Amino acid sequence: MTGRPFISEVGEMQVGFWRLGGAVICAALVLWGCGEPESDDKGAKEAQDTKAQEDDAEPPEEASVPSDAPAQIRVVHAMRSHDAVSVSVDGEPVEALETLKPWREGPGVYVTLTGGERLLEVWSKPVGDVEPEVLLSQKLRVRPGTEQLLVLVGAPPEAQKQKRRKLSAHLVRDDQGARQGVAARVVHGAPGVGPVDLMLGPRSKPVWFVNVSLGHGSAWRPLEAPAQRLEVLSGIDGSAAPLLLDEEVVWATEGSPTFLLTGHPDDRRHPLTLWQIAGAPPAKKEEP
Repeated sequence: MTGRPFISEVGEMQVGFWRLGGAVICAALVLWGCGEPESDDKGAKEAQDTKAQEDDAEPPEEASVPSDAPAQIRVVHAMRSHDAVSVSVDGEPVEALETLKPWREGPGVYVTLTGGERLLEVWSKPVGDVEPEVLLSQKLRVRPGTEQLLVLVGAPPEAQKQKRRKLSAHLVRDDQGARQGVAARVVHGAPGVGPVDLMLGPRSKPVWFVNVSLGHGSAWRPLEAPAQRLEVLSGIDGSAAPLLLDEEVVWATEGSPTFLLTGHPDDRRHPLTLWQIAGAPPAKKEEP
């Protein structure tokens, strides 16, 4: 009987064929999964921006830096609902911040503070018979021997009636080394707005800033050229309409700007806005 061996051979051939096909498919999937990701892939940026925010929260500190070493702080008053304010630290007025006006342009106002936990108080300026009042009283951790950006931003609309919550203060890293060449970063200073994603440039090849939450800054991203288009999206619901869309971005600064998100979508007087704050000037070199 010759039928059964023939059928067996055909069956073995079919099994071998499917095994070979399966191996080819598996190899293709492995190669596809292990291929080099695109440099502008959103997922790759998410891990980097998350790490950047973790560094903002608990950065490593050099053992050789004294705990009370001075830190260079640049201050940006970023809430239009308040005019000039004065700032004190640990109950003492800071001379350079006695009349801190709302930010208009430039990198901000520079002050030097001793490292450690400091009590920051922001006061309104007296007007006529109206006495100054404390707008904000908040403890901040100043990292010794570092450069930091201090942003004063507004509270969400429902909190603006609470006297001591009219402003909130946030410190983020402001290291010089990250600004080699032309780059940009995003700092979230919009209370009441959840984590955001920012897409800078054309949809075909955007630069992503992913999952930036209140009081934190993204990693610096190199830019080939100033982009003309940006979108601010919800970092929670990717299918939602953009929170902010600008298809004719005018670059107000040269070099490497910090995009500071302020305002609130539900506040008509102070809507969600993305400011371009000039990069800090190069660190001064000590004379020999």
